Amino acid sequence: MEKQPCEDGMALLGAFLPAESAEAIYRRIDTIARSLKTKDESRTMDALRADALTDLCLGVPSNVRTKKSNSASTPPR
Repeated sequence: MEKQPCEDGMALLGAFLPAESAEAIYRRIDTIARSLKTKDESRTMDALRADALTDLCLGVPSNVRTKKSNSASTPPR
């Protein structure tokens, strides 16, 4: 796991994971982000993915349901 400070109060966060786990995590984040993208949404898909990752990691509840599991995207607390 690594954290690298960047400009403007931002940081890059990364993890060295098995490819299968990384793919599953990315797909979950991408599914959530795509469900948030509307014609009125100005954030890019990458910004939406970053926000979805942040919400998942920090335990922010989400009403997003994935098609595959039909369950809430965030784990119960």
